[in-house]
Amino acid sequence: MKKRYTDYELRRASMDGVLAKYKTLYGYDDERIAALLGISRKSYYSRRKTPNMWRVHELDALVKSLKIPPRELISALYDLG
Repeated sequence: MKKRYTDYELRRASMDGVLAKYKTLYGYDDERIAALLGISRKSYYSRRKTPNMWRVHELDALVKSLKIPPRELISALYDLG
């Protein structure tokens, strides 16, 4: 039987995919991303684990520091249909 994923699991996987793409593109590790966001590594892991806990200023920092198109980032967090 095929496993059904929850919306939460899909959002988490989607956000992880976006972060992995841009981390690879710029050669950053998790510690560097956390520093760019101005948060601890522990907080960064917490945000990745629970995507709805990202704060607006952190998402803004991701867009600016990793040059992630805002629509791509928002699409990872919300089903825009």
